[in-house]
Amino acid sequence: MLTRPLTKGALVVGWSLLASAWLGATACREPTARVTTSGPTGPYVPSERELEVFQLYQDDKLITARRKVDELLDEDPYSILGHYVLGQVLRQSDGALPQAMEHLGRARELFETRYPEFPLPEDGPRELHREVLFAAQGIAGELEQFEYQLELLDFYDALYKPKLTAEHAWPLMRLRRYEEARGFARQATESSLPNSRSMGLNALCAIEGEASEREPRYEACLAAYEDAAARAQNDPEMAGPHERTPLAVHAYNAAMAAAAVLRPDEVERLAKAGTLRLDFTPANPWRLLVRLYVDQARIDEGLSALEEMQRWRQRQPPYLRDQDRAETDVAQATLLLVVGRTEAGLRLTDRAIARPDRRGLSSSTGEQAAGAHALLRLALRRTHEALRAERATWGAGVDEDEPSLLSPVGRAAQDLADRERIRTLLTDEARLLATFRVHVLGGLEPVPTWLVGDLVELLGPGVAAVVIRQASALDYGARFAGFYAALRAEVALADGDEAEALRQVESSLRDLPPTEVLLRARVAAVGAAASADEGNASQEQRYLASVMQLDPGTIRRQGLSIPVTIRSGASGSVASEVEQRLSSSPRLRVGSGGFGLMIEGEGRALRLCLSTPEGAELSCTAVDLREARSEPAVEGEEGEPITDAEAVARTLQAFHERAFGFGLELSALDLRSLDGRTVVAEEAAREKMRAVLEQVASD
Repeated sequence: MLTRPLTKGALVVGWSLLASAWLGATACREPTARVTTSGPTGPYVPSERELEVFQLYQDDKLITARRKVDELLDEDPYSILGHYVLGQVLRQSDGALPQAMEHLGRARELFETRYPEFPLPEDGPRELHREVLFAAQGIAGELEQFEYQLELLDFYDALYKPKLTAEHAWPLMRLRRYEEARGFARQATESSLPNSRSMGLNALCAIEGEASEREPRYEACLAAYEDAAARAQNDPEMAGPHERTPLAVHAYNAAMAAAAVLRPDEVERLAKAGTLRLDFTPANPWRLLVRLYVDQARIDEGLSALEEMQRWRQRQPPYLRDQDRAETDVAQATLLLVVGRTEAGLRLTDRAIARPDRRGLSSSTGEQAAGAHALLRLALRRTHEALRAERATWGAGVDEDEPSLLSPVGRAAQDLADRERIRTLLTDEARLLATFRVHVLGGLEPVPTWLVGDLVELLGPGVAAVVIRQASALDYGARFAGFYAALRAEVALADGDEAEALRQVESSLRDLPPTEVLLRARVAAVGAAASADEGNASQEQRYLASVMQLDPGTIRRQGLSIPVTIRSGASGSVASEVEQRLSSSPRLRVGSGGFGLMIEGEGRALRLCLSTPEGAELSCTAVDLREARSEPAVEGEEGEPITDAEAVARTLQAFHERAFGFGLELSALDLRSLDGRTVVAEEAAREKMRAVLEQVASD
């Protein structure tokens, strides 16, 4: 998804009251109904009361402006300036775009009733008409009414100069009229007006992205960013977000374009450049960093970026928050999937699907997002069921999240609906092809590289094989070989060709960038499954060890288990019960050989350490429940000491969370020198993770 910057007011050289850009970020009440008729005729001269309301709006006093303009329109329903101000306030403070368009349309109707012939007389308030048209075309775009937006732009250009050349490019692109869009964009890049030139560069960036051109997209987006960065150096030091160069949106687009040419270091550099100051835009650079850090298993940094992502969004005007609420929820849910917090992840994904974003300021469509969100929800629900299967083996003392006996039926129905939604959306051949091409626009968006493999089972290996062949023919070269080998491995495994799957696994692991940590873990998991089907236990263990070192959560998400030998030097009934129940865990296959699991301690203070078949420590879980108590029945009172059964369940819960979830905390790890041992972060980072996740889960 590429994003365009918000357009400011048209350049005004006449009426001084309309000389500044429009601002605002305060919530107000809903508009009252108005009676509309054609209105009076004759020259329009705003009253002192109208000018007062307009000045309040210009001064960003939107609450007062809203109250005053309501009073004004109750007494004078034919006030052109009143309807204009109310439309802009509704847009900027409430995000109520349809109502805003209604009032701007009324302002235009009243104006053109008074001035039915063009050009306007010399003493006519033409700047007011220009601003009404300019604001209306902007809202039309935000409402995704692109044909109407073009009609307004053409009408504006027929009457006024300078023409809105750059503004034509984006709606034309959204209508897939790419050559026309390129023509307007290139013409705009030659403009002497900085804003027009910047919008032209931004449009070229978006057009090349939608046309799936990797290097041209990167060059165009980088040029747009560099132009914005140069202009930003001259911005007034105290300028507000609406008064300065929109740097973040250009950094965001350039970072996404850098991903398309497989330059992850550039992605991070450019995204961070967009975070250096707050801009009013749904192009949230922290959201890109969350996704990047998740893909690279830099979970601690991902959590920090997640907090900043939310802070960025909270500081946006209301009308912009509706542009990226769902995408923000999905970025959170993706991180939650990786760390095994599926309950909160499902809530966020459900909300994203039920309340989709407006797409007027982005290049992607609602259908693309809906398919991507449905794919994520399927992965979350599958992982959630794996977690429930684990909890079922822990015994009493762990909260059960199942609300009713009918829930399995509801889940199955929702799964079926999500699968059919994705299949239906991918009947569009262009969208299907783009979805399988790594970091190319036009497919389901956003789908991380390590989740694309889920489509093989959903579409069928035959369909997937054809699409992968077509996609790899477009993305030839060593840079992309590892990604397509990963998908071919999934297809071969689904077809029952284990030997071919293993060949593709080895090819993929050799060619994939080391930063694609979660994808590498998934490829190794495919290798483990193929080796198990071939009966090659030692090879299976080697792949499983790689998975556990890269991303142990992949074991759960792929429904795998590891062979393990349990040795216990612990004493007490709790330790004995823990050892017995571990043999029932769906994540473990207890026997001889394989991974090692050592239980040490006594009573309710135990330590469980998991190691590779070669003896390298993967994770250790220390649990001390000697003083643990249950939640008190009455707030302020002390709870009862937990039972042995509760101690067993809590110990098993801690082990599974650490071994197959929180083990992803690799923020201090240099991925380029991964030596086969999992390095976990300090306990302080672990507590920070828990605090952030609990806050997210309670939203």
